Order: sequence, then structure tokens, then C-alpha cells
Amino acid sequence: PSFQGVLPALYSNEVVDALAVVQSLPADRPVLVTAHFEAGLAGEIKWAAQPVLKHLVLRNIPMALTSTNVIGFAVLQDLVSQAVGEGSDYRIDRKVVDLGYLPGGTIGLGALVNDPLAALPFTSDIQPVGEVKVLKGVTSLADFGALILITDNPDYARMWVEQIAWGDTPVSTLAVVSAQAAPMIQPYFYSGQVSGYVSGISGARSYELLRAAPGAASARFS
Repeated sequence: PSFQGVLPALYSNEVVDALAVVQSLPADRPVLVTAHFEAGLAGEIKWAAQPVLKHLVLRNIPMALTSTNVIGFAVLQDLVSQAVGEGSDYRIDRKVVDLGYLPGGTIGLGALVNDPLAALPFTSDIQPVGEVKVLKGVTSLADFGALILITDNPDYARMWVEQIAWGDTPVSTLAVVSAQAAPMIQPYFYSGQVSGYVSGISGARSYELLRAAPGAASARFS
């Protein structure tokens, strides 16, 4: 119980850049948050994702949620609810739209990149996406303020990067990944295909320190 971890004194470029992207997002454009992770790493993913999601909530950024696997679909909505917390002015019913499960693997991702409203025509509560206020003005992936990938699977991130490059879609892409996936994401950051990423509890702790807003990662880092 008395053990104290060595706190990071320097901040990696990918975390700094991720924070800068979120800080510069326009408040009138939604971000697309998409998830793909397995149950065994859901705890680490929760810690890594919380500081980014809380930053979005603090900036009052609208969110559209989707997932390409069942676990991600089940957990993503809960992650957002935890980030909002109690007593927040952020209204989930007005600011967040759940687009549900996206099937089809690479084919599904390609369809979403080309025409997101056609790939996911209904919300999880069977409401036509064209009638959703959060998605007003969204006709392509480029109309989102950013794309945020939450995953423990580097192949999932690779598929997204490839589909965005193939579709020549200009959108800032951020990744929230498990620590084991970070080395596979790093080349995409250096090439500019990923604008920034947060990996594991260490990356989340750095993000919280940069914002001077301690959270779950700070409490559990030691």
C-alpha cells in the first residue's frame, strides 16, 4: 500500500498531439467514436479512454457512437456515461447518438467511410439518422470533427487507416489503445495518418497531468 510509482516527467508527442486535437475541435461538429475491443482488456481500455472522453464532455462536443464488435457495442455507451458523471450540464440525450453495431469488417468500414449515413441508416433505438439533430449537416466522414478509435486491436486501427487513405477522406484520427497495441500504432502516428494516440494507463495518466485534471488513471497509476 505504501508503494509509489515513478510519475512521468516528460510527455510523449502522441499524447500531447492528441490533447491538442481535442482542444481545437469545433463545438458545433460531432466526433465519431468507434470501438472494437475484447472483454479481457475492457478495464485497461476504460482507464485509457476516460480522460479523452471527459475532455470531449468538458468541451461540450457532440458524439456519435458505433462499434464493430459486440463487446465494444455493450461497453461504449457506459464509457460515455461514466465520462459525463453526475451533475454535469452535458446532456447525453441531446449530445450523444448511438449508431449501434457496424457489421461487415473491412467492407463495413469501407461503406462507413464512403457514406456514413447509408452504412448506419438508423440509431440503436431505430430512429432515422437523417432526423437526428446531432448529425445535422453530416453527409460524409469529413463532416465529423474527428474520428476516435478505441481499441485493443492494432489490425482494427490499420483497417481504419487504410480505408480512410483509400477513400481520400480528410479527417483527424485519434486512437485510444491498450499498451500492447501502442507499438503497432506508432508508425501511423509518425506518418501523420493518426494525429495522436493515448495508450494504456500510462498514456491516460500523462493526458490527465497535461490537463491538470486527475482521474482514474492518476488514482491507479501507483
